[in-house]
Amino acid sequence: MDVGKLRILAFVYLILLFLMTVVPLGPLNATLNDNYTLHIRWDYLLHTFVYLPLPIMLGVAITKQQKGFWFRVLALALLMTISFELLQKLLPYRSFNINDMVANGVGAILGTILLVAFRRYLSERWFSA
Repeated sequence: MDVGKLRILAFVYLILLFLMTVVPLGPLNATLNDNYTLHIRWDYLLHTFVYLPLPIMLGVAITKQQKGFWFRVLALALLMTISFELLQKLLPYRSFNINDMVANGVGAILGTILLVAFRRYLSERWFSA
């Protein structure tokens, strides 16, 4: 897959994250809040998995691998996760939850770890342009 298509995919992913932040969820959110896996609410697991690709998508979108590239990707991903959750605090039909923000951050950190772990493979495939 060429870098242009990956950048489009990253843009679509960011738009979807924004929409999931501002659109009211209704009964789906209540269903997720009442279910647990290993004493962790499904809602928090969902937040982690939804934000896991964020650093990878940002890394693809940036593509300029200079000194501090991975740190900048992580910082930008964490800033976005915090911003999206704080945006919910401003919306009357959404609620802010610090645990959601932590789960978002965990997803961003895990995504960055995956990005660093597979950087050689990803560099050959995506960052060569």
